[in-house]
Amino acid sequence: MKTLRISHRNNIRISENRMENYSLDIQFQEAYKSLDALCKDCYSNEKGISEYIRLMEAVPFCASRNIPSWEYDLKMLKHARYIRNELAHEVGTWGSGLCKEMDLEFMLQFHDKMLNCTDPLSVVRKFQTQPRPHRIADSAISTNQKDKKSSTATKKYESENRPSSTKPDASAKPSLWKRFIRTIKTIFRR
Repeated sequence: MKTLRISHRNNIRISENRMENYSLDIQFQEAYKSLDALCKDCYSNEKGISEYIRLMEAVPFCASRNIPSWEYDLKMLKHARYIRNELAHEVGTWGSGLCKEMDLEFMLQFHDKMLNCTDPLSVVRKFQTQPRPHRIADSAISTNQKDKKSSTATKKYESENRPSSTKPDASAKPSLWKRFIRTIKTIFRR
């Protein structure tokens, strides 16, 4: 059976790595708490990042598909929440290397995104509040149709409520119904 000897230098290196991991874990926890507080303030909810994740999951695919970082941000937020829960609730996770540099970088970048309103939910909200060109065109068409309907209704009202003269107007054309009745009468007279 082989025995592994760990030199004194390796022990120091291990503890240096562990100290670096502790430092990284602490920085991550602080970044997480900061982002969580920002989410609580923005969404008036005590769940913070968990509420943000829930809101992202509630957005329909047709609204989120135009945002390139949507899936990555959602995945990383869930991962960050997992790391935070492990560090906060599990024994022996501090300094174990669970948190990586990229996790900390993501938390800091996402915090900046939220402050600049370039985070996924802010972008979706911007898309939803902007008027779309086809909606404007549709409303213009419907407005034109309403104008046509109202002008024909006005003409009909004016023609019905026009004071009648004692002489019939020679230029006035009889209605379709009167012409139809007249045609029927001429057929049966023969």
